[in-house]
Amino acid sequence: LSMLKGFPPSVFVILLLSSCNIFNALKVAKRLGKSTLVDKEYATVLKFEYENGHIFIKAKIQNQNVESNFIFDTGAGTTVSPELSQKMNFKKITLKGDIDSRDPLQKSFPMIDSLFIGNIKFLKTVAVEVEPSKITDPRCKPFDGIIGANIFKNSIWQINYETKELMVAD
Repeated sequence: LSMLKGFPPSVFVILLLSSCNIFNALKVAKRLGKSTLVDKEYATVLKFEYENGHIFIKAKIQNQNVESNFIFDTGAGTTVSPELSQKMNFKKITLKGDIDSRDPLQKSFPMIDSLFIGNIKFLKTVAVEVEPSKITDPRCKPFDGIIGANIFKNSIWQINYETKELMVAD
């Protein structure tokens, strides 16, 4: 509270009125940072494609036999396209409170129950739903989302551009 000294009383009113949304946003942000691993000891080597400066990897979602195409991006959070989210019928974590349709922030976040990258199984990964054309060049190879930092932080990732292989280990 000492850091708020000197602020006008209206700041306190704004904080009180928006506190529910702030707490909900913090809960989602905290959850976005999590993704759990099934195995504690693992190592695998995956092939990847490299096109227009992007690494593309395959992943299986929710125990499906079909692999989805993802961009490997260490600086982004995990994202999924609206089409994939709808097709997989992901459960969504929703922010509570008044929803203003003009608000650019997303109010619900798809939760991927299980995501397989090679033979490594990640559980309960929260993603951001984004139309791929809004985050890359439309001429880019089609993809279903981004494998991002909330998954990366669980493992060691080594990229070999010569052999187009990605090693993932504990």
